Amino acid sequence: MNVHVCDTSSNEGILALNNLTRIKAQHVIAFSAPMSNGVGVMVRKIMAEAEKSPTGTIKTLAIWAHGGPGSQGISRGRESAGNAHWAGIDLETLASDQSMRETLGQLWQVTDWNGWVELRGCSVGAGVRGQQFLNILAAIWEVPVHAGEVDQAVTGVSGLELAWTGTVHVARPGVSGTTTFQGAIRR
Repeated sequence: MNVHVCDTSSNEGILALNNLTRIKAQHVIAFSAPMSNGVGVMVRKIMAEAEKSPTGTIKTLAIWAHGGPGSQGISRGRESAGNAHWAGIDLETLASDQSMRETLGQLWQVTDWNGWVELRGCSVGAGVRGQQFLNILAAIWEVPVHAGEVDQAVTGVSGLELAWTGTVHVARPGVSGTTTFQGAIRR
């Protein structure tokens, strides 16, 4: 089972949701306005989606929302300041908030051992901050975590709806640093 989380409080999120609808993605969680505690709500909704799976797990979790180096929105719209109110996840909050780490850690229970997480916000994996962020999340979830270095294009081109743009970093649990690959969309 693949689960997609979309923050539709931005044009990019609406485009991503439209693409997911067009390709008939079945397990989509949409946030329609900026809200506090989007992280907690997202975790509960993902856990509920996993219960619908015959295995009780999800294979892929993709989060489509605004981002920045070491920061992934969930329900914040464009305002990264919302991360302090759990409307997103960032390096500082992961370092200082044990409760957030524990809440996110619940997803380990429902992520297939051979699964992965895709953080589809723009530039989430960029620079040292991005790579540190991915490594922390890979350690929490115990699965590979992917994120791009550049703005992620949301395209309606058939076959490229879920394609990555530019260089993508992958952090793996128990491994220091990240590996990279080139997305199908070049910038």
